[in-house]
Amino acid sequence: MLLNNKFLLLLGFFFFSLQSYSQKDILDYIVKDKDTFYGAIRTNGTQNRLWFYHRVTGEDGKSFIKEEKISKKKIRTFRRNGKIFHYREGEYQTLVRVIPDYIVTKENDTVYGEIKTSFFMQKRFLLDKKGEKHPIKSDVVSAYSVDNKVYKLINGSFCRLILEGPVSLYYFIQGNTGSGLEMSFNADLSGVYIHKGEEFQRVFNSGFYPVTEALFGDNLELMKRIEEREFTIDNIYLVTQIYNRYLEEKKASL
Repeated sequence: MLLNNKFLLLLGFFFFSLQSYSQKDILDYIVKDKDTFYGAIRTNGTQNRLWFYHRVTGEDGKSFIKEEKISKKKIRTFRRNGKIFHYREGEYQTLVRVIPDYIVTKENDTVYGEIKTSFFMQKRFLLDKKGEKHPIKSDVVSAYSVDNKVYKLINGSFCRLILEGPVSLYYFIQGNTGSGLEMSFNADLSGVYIHKGEEFQRVFNSGFYPVTEALFGDNLELMKRIEEREFTIDNIYLVTQIYNRYLEEKKASL
């Protein structure tokens, strides 16, 4: 029996909808007129503006990516990169999970205390509860947490952890070995790296597709969504989450 093109389009969208439904716990979303819409939020290179992108179906039965600017008047709640924001007192606010200061030694011991920076040398150290100083150096420390940020030692340098999983995301500042402070730490994605197995790949806007194809290419559906610009470099956190979910489901099916 032959199937017409319209039926095939609807069938494809049906399976896409099933996949999107299974990802609702990780997708970005906005709440508008008491309805929740799932998709991807990005800044498009701006500092204080956000846009929401989600897949909708047109009158011809074909799906396309719809763009909508996030307005404070219309959208009071949204989730981006796992954080939920509510509009209160003239701005979007989110709850911040407090992470105590600590270091993890090369012997895998965790020491809690307060991380300070020496005035003259600008070097970080942890002052433990007994008053002892523990220098933060790459030859003795494998990870540490300060100011609600976690840093892990990757290839001899400390990188700020963004997302941890089978595939992880890090911020990396060239030359930051942990002995000094980071000179710059902008959220412009210029220092974002994907860590998968032995691979440690920097993500560039111009080379976003080749990098994701090399690391995530076995997930054909995800690559299709990237190719159709449902996700861009602005959504690298979300893309990595979706790929990690794909690996978990693949492992569970074996």
